[in-house]
Amino acid sequence: MFTPLPEFYCPFIEDCFHCCLETEMFLSNMDVSRIEKLGFSAENFLEEKDGFLALQNVDNKCFFLKEKMCSIYENRPQGCRFYPLIYDFEQERVMIDKLCVHHQDFNVAVFQPLFDKVLNFVLKLVDEKDHRLEERDKINDKEKESKIESDMEKIERVMEETIEEVSSEEIEVLEESMEEEAEEISKEIKKLEEDMKEEMENIDDQISILEETIEDEMKEIDKKYDEIDNLFFKQEKEKKREDDSEDN
Repeated sequence: MFTPLPEFYCPFIEDCFHCCLETEMFLSNMDVSRIEKLGFSAENFLEEKDGFLALQNVDNKCFFLKEKMCSIYENRPQGCRFYPLIYDFEQERVMIDKLCVHHQDFNVAVFQPLFDKVLNFVLKLVDEKDHRLEERDKINDKEKESKIESDMEKIERVMEETIEEVSSEEIEVLEESMEEEAEEISKEIKKLEEDMKEEMENIDDQISILEETIEDEMKEIDKKYDEIDNLFFKQEKEKKREDDSEDN
């Protein structure tokens, strides 16, 4: 078995480039910056996958693979430097990539000191991805707000233009229509007032009749009271006469 050098040197670099075919290597922001400083444009070597930045494949091979060699080997991404070490999210551990054609030729124990570095690098990639998506969401929210404001301005502008386009003839027709409606309303109010006045007069007549009736009834009551009083005095007078006769 072969063991890696401190610089993560791959002993099969002279005759093996399978890890550069249809590669799915994720890059950190620092990786991108370092490669751009070499004069490469990010749009040529970079693509995004679910928020992660990854090396772009051209004709099913890494953009930087030239004549079976990495053209930026001294400045290659950190993930390439750790390979064939990868982090398996399902098993939650660092391991040798079984897709590497030489994976059985590496001593896992030799790589053990690098496991924490690999894990920290993967966590860094995840953190950068999350931050990238959060910033994009903020931008999208601002764009939505801006679009809403723009749409509202368009609506207001259309409404203003529509109002301005109303001709004087249409305004006159509208005013005449409103005057006619006002006259109809005035007639209805006048009729309602007349009906109420007539009802009030009828009520006054009814009240007068009721008062007269009450007055006649009161006279009858007074008359009956007088009759009762006269009868009472008459009885008292007769009783007194009888009493006087008995005394004599």
